[in-house]
Amino acid sequence: MKKIFLVRSNSLDPYFNITLDDKMLFLEGKGAIYGTPKFYKNSDSIILGRFQQKEFKVDENYCVEMV
Repeated sequence: MKKIFLVRSNSLDPYFNITLDDKMLFLEGKGAIYGTPKFYKNSDSIILGRFQQKEFKVDENYCVEMV
C-alpha cells in the first residue's frame, strides 16, 4: 500500500520552496514517494512555469510600481 505524504513549508523564501518542490517532484518520478501535496507561501515573487509566458501572465507595470 502506498502512503501519501503532506509537506508544509514554513519558509517564505521562494528559492527554498521551489527547490523543495523540485526535489519532491524528482522523488515522485523515481517512485520513491507517491501523491505528495505541497503547501507553501512565498514572499513577493513571480514564478513562471516552463511553458508560461510572462507577456500573458505578468502585469509588468504593476510590478514596477510595487518596487
